[in-house]
Amino acid sequence: MIKLHLFEMDNTLVGINYDSAWKEFLVKAGIAPESAKAAAAELCDKRSAGKMFDAAEFLKFQLAEFNGNTKPDMLKLAFKFFEEVVKPAIKQPAFDYVKSLIRSGSQVAILTSTNNILTYHTALYFGIADYIGADPDAVNGFFNGGSSKLYPYGDGKIFYLGKYCERYNFDASEVAVYSSAMTDLPLLSVAGRPVAVDPCDTLAQYAQGHNWEILNWQK
Repeated sequence: MIKLHLFEMDNTLVGINYDSAWKEFLVKAGIAPESAKAAAAELCDKRSAGKMFDAAEFLKFQLAEFNGNTKPDMLKLAFKFFEEVVKPAIKQPAFDYVKSLIRSGSQVAILTSTNNILTYHTALYFGIADYIGADPDAVNGFFNGGSSKLYPYGDGKIFYLGKYCERYNFDASEVAVYSSAMTDLPLLSVAGRPVAVDPCDTLAQYAQGHNWEILNWQK
């Protein structure tokens, strides 16, 4: 029996990559330099391919604009990003699916490599109260542009799945995991119900070969 439905956001609930879209938004707003757009695309491509990926370097780049700002400051900016970029890209079938799970009394959560500030508004819109994302560090109420906690990416997501299992007293065989990315293969592989959502070609082939469920939510 599935006791938890666990969702990634990138290209799963929403038809964008949050990290690259966030940087593009910041460049357009004049908050990040123009060069950040190309750098974000390159780093996101490396992360997706698992090539020369340094989590600390990636987070330092992604959280650069957090440095010196407070949580209310960044939540306000993140809300503008949500309204202008994220909300129009939400997949209606995904929204309807999540809402049906919540109405049925199912436990629903998000596990994403996107930082918690950006995740907050998406989770709120979907009605998902429980979420884990990259957690920016703050000192005396001000972000320092880094994160000392384990980055929820690749095998790191299995660690956070364990935290959910401890919290709710169940095991991975009772969890459904929904993702579009091959980088989530470790997490999908330990789930009781792995679900590939609008998967990349490589994940689609893998899912078909292992008789995993595939959902098509793309607008």
